[in-house]
Amino acid sequence: MNQQLSTEQIDNLWKLYKDNGDIYAKNDLLLHYHYLVKWIVRRMIPWLNNHNNYDDIVCNGVLGLNGAIVEYNSQQDINFKIFATDRIRAEILDYINAVDWASPDLREKINALNLAIEIPYAEKPLENEKKFILLEIIDELPKKEQTIFTLYYFDDMTVSDIANLCHVSETFVEETHNNVLMKMRARLDSQNLL
Repeated sequence: MNQQLSTEQIDNLWKLYKDNGDIYAKNDLLLHYHYLVKWIVRRMIPWLNNHNNYDDIVCNGVLGLNGAIVEYNSQQDINFKIFATDRIRAEILDYINAVDWASPDLREKINALNLAIEIPYAEKPLENEKKFILLEIIDELPKKEQTIFTLYYFDDMTVSDIANLCHVSETFVEETHNNVLMKMRARLDSQNLL
């Protein structure tokens, strides 16, 4: 099925599949809406950080599209493309989470560290080895520095809020933050990872 289908033809396919369970009509609908999967995957690729194989992601997107076709009810007041887009994204994200080696909490910390240590003009995100070293550095920090750093990056607190919470000056918080970043950069540099 390489040709464009008219609205009438698409409606007929939906009717054949929903009323009669016609598997050929369902396959034609999958082929017709397959472009949605590729469009969604292309939009998601930049933030996937090379986690997964492109083909695996597309396959899981097709599973989401299949699920959307099975579950879609044209009597509901929602466009199929919107319904399918949400279902495809959810299936892809479920797959990515299932094959991700890091727990959700660790992944959140790694992403925050990537933002914190981002090197100007860097072409690639930090590799796993760098991420583990950065997490080790955080664990080795004195308690007060560790608290300030984690409040800033993991709890999204402002410098002013951290200063009030820790009973220190805002200048101290900023200096501590900068010192921690310098320690991280120095450690990565000493291990030739920068």
